[in-house]
Amino acid sequence: MGCILGKLATAPGSSLFFPAAATTAAGGGDQQEVQLSAPQQEQIAAVKKDASGWPLWLSDVAADALHGWTPRGADAFQKLEKIGSGTYSNVYKAIEVESGRVVALKKVRVDGVGEAESARFMAREIALLRRLGNHPNVVHLDGLVTSRLNTAPSLYLVFEYMDHDLTGLTAAASASGSRLTLPQVKCYMKQLLSGIEHCHNNGVLHRDIKSSNLLVSSDGILKIADFGLATSYDPNNTRPMTSQVITLWYRPPELLLGATHYGVGVDLWSVGCILAETASRRTYIPWKNRGTLFDPVEISTLQK
Repeated sequence: MGCILGKLATAPGSSLFFPAAATTAAGGGDQQEVQLSAPQQEQIAAVKKDASGWPLWLSDVAADALHGWTPRGADAFQKLEKIGSGTYSNVYKAIEVESGRVVALKKVRVDGVGEAESARFMAREIALLRRLGNHPNVVHLDGLVTSRLNTAPSLYLVFEYMDHDLTGLTAAASASGSRLTLPQVKCYMKQLLSGIEHCHNNGVLHRDIKSSNLLVSSDGILKIADFGLATSYDPNNTRPMTSQVITLWYRPPELLLGATHYGVGVDLWSVGCILAETASRRTYIPWKNRGTLFDPVEISTLQK
């Protein structure tokens, strides 16, 4: 099921999978052949790998998440442009060389000091995405690419490419003096709830549902993305979890008050905020981040 939308114009970039200093042009246009320098090739060759070809810095802590997969080479893709960034990752639009398919590459740089801990964090996201498998309203993890240049290991998660996100569509409608129509809002919400139901039925809490993490294809298919803060969840065997999750504007009251035992309700609160936001063209609860979540007076008022 898709919503009827006009495709937004995008400006293609010309950057490659590796920085320009590490490449040589093979002609004009956006697509160029990736050419690694001799030192870079030596660095990649020197990385210790396991029997499946995974670098040991990753397989030592993520063997279960990687089971049954083989790493893909960096030369399998040509980067076109940077399309997003976050605290821990950058996202690029790229072309798969062999098939010509457009994909999204999420680059996660591993901290050299806490390399094992960072790898475990990524392993959780990979394992959860693999558990969710194929669902029409959850972004699909298509493969992994690893590299280690200049002694800094990087992991690229390969996803299907989506044209828009819900934040951009809402902003575009507002800029034109209109808003998403009621049928569009209903369409997106039905898809969002379908994706969230699939996550919860498979024991996954997303913990960062917000409009910018809801990707939309040119034919109106919505998919939940960015599982960097997601965690496994068993309603019959609860455990303490951090309350410092979910972007502030979409964070439910129990987490604002420091709750460490919670369930699927935290995702559903965020869904409710998005419903109000898309229908009204404004952020539902625009908290001001002043270093603390609330003033002491506000905290005492909420606790009563």
